[in-house]
Amino acid sequence: VDMRLRPYGSSGSLVLSFNALEQYYQDQGRDWERYAMIKARVVGGDQVAGKELLAMLRPFVYRRYLDFSAIEALRTMKQLIQQEVRRKG
Repeated sequence: VDMRLRPYGSSGSLVLSFNALEQYYQDQGRDWERYAMIKARVVGGDQVAGKELLAMLRPFVYRRYLDFSAIEALRTMKQLIQQEVRRKG
């Protein structure tokens, strides 16, 4: 697990409360985090708490409105993925 891929990166806490996570994603969540959360599932631990967290983050993951910047960000992400696939062969 790459610990740099957490809220606030390497300067952030390793553990955040649900409320702190909700605040982070609403205020600073990036597009790649949104796309990663689409596939998020509860796989261990407290299933009820995990489902509560996913429900809490649902407005971040599935925003009500898409604007042109969101569509452009998707295109850019797809191009980066395709470049990486070509690079790795």
